[in-house]
This record gives sequence, C-alpha cells and structure tokens, in this order.
Amino acid sequence: MSTLRCPQCHHRVHPQDPTCGFCGFRFRYDRFERVLPFMRRPERRWQGRLSLRQRLWSTLTVPSIAFWDIARDPDRAGPFLIFLGNILSISLFYLLIIMKTTSTASLLYGFLGVFLIYSLLHLVYNLLFYGIIHIIIRLSGRKGPFGDTFILGQYSALPLLLANLLSLVVLAMFLPSVPVSELMFIVYPYQSIWLVFWILTAIASLWGAVLLALGIRERYHMSTSLAFMATFTVTVIVVMLGIFARLSLPII
Repeated sequence: MSTLRCPQCHHRVHPQDPTCGFCGFRFRYDRFERVLPFMRRPERRWQGRLSLRQRLWSTLTVPSIAFWDIARDPDRAGPFLIFLGNILSISLFYLLIIMKTTSTASLLYGFLGVFLIYSLLHLVYNLLFYGIIHIIIRLSGRKGPFGDTFILGQYSALPLLLANLLSLVVLAMFLPSVPVSELMFIVYPYQSIWLVFWILTAIASLWGAVLLALGIRERYHMSTSLAFMATFTVTVIVVMLGIFARLSLPII
C-alpha cells in the first residue's frame, strides 16, 4: 500500500492515519471525536512518559491522555498490577462465600487453590480476548506486537477491577451468613444483591472497551471509529456469553 509524507515532519505515514505517528500532526477529525469530546486525540506533542501513578489515575480521569502516553512507551508494571488485582478480587469472591457459610476450616487452602486456578483461567481468557482484538488489528492492515495490545488491554481493565472491589463491599455488607448446608440460600433469595454485581461488571466491561479503543487507535494509528467498533463488538459478545454462562450455573 502506498504511503504519504507528513507535511510537518516529512515522515512516511499510512494514508488512512488520522494523525502522524511521529509528530502528531492531524490530517482529519474522526466522527467519534466530534460526537464524544472525551475521545478527542491530544493536540500537544509527547514529551515523556507519565509515572505509573499518573497513568493509573489518568486512565480513569483523562483516558485520551493516558492511552496516548501508554501507546508511545508501554510499561510492564501497571499491567501486571491490574492483572494481579483482578485475579485477587475474583478470588476474594470465593473467600467471601466461605466466610458467609461460616466454614473456615480450609479457608486458606481453598483460597490459594482458587487463586491459582483463576490465575490460569484469567490468563487464558486475556490471551483469547486480546488475541481476537489483535487479529482484527492485523486484518485492518496495521502491524505491531501482540504484547502491546495485551498491555493496553490490562490498563483498560482498570474499571473492571474497581467494579469488582465495589461489588465485594456490597456483597459483604448485605449477604447474610448461612450454614454450609444451605449455601444455595445465599444466592436465590438475594438475586437483587447479585444483580448489582452483574450490572457493575457489565458497565465496567463496556467502559473498558471504550478505553481499549483509545489505546488501540493511538498505538496502531487507527481511526477512532474502527478501533471502537472492534473492541465494543468483541466485548459485547464476551459479556453476553458470560451472563448466559452464569445464569446457567446453579450458584454464582
């Protein structure tokens, strides 16, 4: 495919790039950027990487700046902390249920076992999910390592971590303690409480799709529309499959 030269820095760029990947010169505005101002690309030139604390905070407050920065210099510490935090928050659900059933004999052993299992399952899930996203990126003609997509994906999972922690607080406050023989009664009579968990998870997942779109468009110089459609479509399918699977299980 033929390339064009940026009129400002004279580097060769992809003809469909909305901005120059070298100096940030804008060729055109994306429709999403007109409708959703928070998705507008930063106008300033990149000077240097934000600190880890700044990246985590900016991901939630000014995501366009955060992912603009992350895409130019990906790190490993932030994604690792978010990945570990999500595994711990999921494992804490098991710990909460055990505490609510007043069964503490094998508490630590069970928690460690669940943590190891969820670590493997969460890693496989991430590899599959972001692998599909990366395939879509490659099919669009963009090139780049899968590792960068994975890093962007972990930062976009930060809202999910916060939703999990908030859900744990709600469940800990409102779920009653029952004998272990009556474990089922901790689920069905309290569907409204569990519904809060699922609503928070769904909202966080969809918000994560928006964040991932911001990161992908910056890292791979895609249009906002294409990046958003790719991440949002895959996320909706995954969320719907997850809800269907959970509703099919006898307990949460």
